Amino acid sequence: MASFRTLLLCLAISVFGTTLGLAQSAPPTDAFDAFLANCPQSQVHASVGAVPLPASANPLPPAYPGVARIGVWGDSHTASGHFVDALLTAWGFGTAKALPATFPPAFGMVGLRLPLRDHCQSSGWKQQIAHRASPNQGGFSASLMHLSASSPGEALWLDFGDGPGQRGLQALHLRFGKTDPKRALVLGLSVNHAAETLLSLTDPTRSALQIRPPTGPLTSVRLRLVTGQMTLHALDLVYQNPPNVLVDVFSTPGALASGWNQPGLGALPGARYDLVIFQYGTNDAIGTEFDPEGYTQSLRQSLTRFRAVVGNARCILIGPPDRVSHPAVNPPYGLRHLVISRIQDTLSREFKCQFWNWQTAMGGNIQRWASASPPLAQADLTHLTGTGYAQSARLFATAQPWLAANKP
Repeated sequence: MASFRTLLLCLAISVFGTTLGLAQSAPPTDAFDAFLANCPQSQVHASVGAVPLPASANPLPPAYPGVARIGVWGDSHTASGHFVDALLTAWGFGTAKALPATFPPAFGMVGLRLPLRDHCQSSGWKQQIAHRASPNQGGFSASLMHLSASSPGEALWLDFGDGPGQRGLQALHLRFGKTDPKRALVLGLSVNHAAETLLSLTDPTRSALQIRPPTGPLTSVRLRLVTGQMTLHALDLVYQNPPNVLVDVFSTPGALASGWNQPGLGALPGARYDLVIFQYGTNDAIGTEFDPEGYTQSLRQSLTRFRAVVGNARCILIGPPDRVSHPAVNPPYGLRHLVISRIQDTLSREFKCQFWNWQTAMGGNIQRWASASPPLAQADLTHLTGTGYAQSARLFATAQPWLAANKP
């Protein structure tokens, strides 16, 4: 009878089609106690243990027949959501029915919007971004970042929400790796505030963890590192009802196209895009010196890797918007952006991509955008306002209609 009562709060968890072994929860460490004190909303409410269901009951990755998928990689200009939201509206999708299929582990990063209501992580988690990593470091996926922990008790809590905007989140698929594939890895997992269960991920062939509650939507997940080392690369979301369009945004503030030059950078399994956007250039222009020839060589290498990841998907390069140096300050960024845009335009044809010149679309005068009412550009004469990004997205949508862009 106890086993039947336990099934009432069972949790379906699988890794690449296999059922994970479960055990009693280990005593929390001091680090975990500190995490709970700072993040009380992550604590467990239920008291009944969990048991696994057959992996076949919840196959992943999901298939959404007829649903288009868009991938966006770039810098702060596309990271915040203003540009992407306005673009979807201009293309006729609207943001209410546009959802991410995959998002990066960029929890707490300023200037980037994630599909979370709240989150909490202990201090031992270390984030690494491809464009900031040492050259040839490797170990990155197409998310261009990862989040890792190696000390017992490090924890992570994600709140996906449970209101009308939650849209029936059914499951979460964690893509992870280990520095040493043969090293033991054990996690403590709590879903929807249910009792924690220990999961063994020691099998060196495993690189994904599927999580879902037995009934109802998935609203929260708490991970606790019991032993070993874990690196999160990306998180997939599975919905009860398919959206109108799937939109994955991997843009991060400060990003450089050279982040794609990390060796061994591979695709996210199951990610097949109808349209991909490659938006870089503003940060590539920063520095006392700018070498057009060197930038051309680096960008060609980046686009080679990018094409290897996204395959034959329809591809659009977006050049940097206009930028003006403050008086008596060098370099002349507006001129550099002009050169960068010309190089991107040339290479886009080499890699069978289209090109949209953001600087030209603005009229090459960000100062005029900053003095508009309401302002379309910020006082730093580098970034746009929300209104300015929305205006830019409408200009882009006019130049790149969705019906044409949706045919790779």
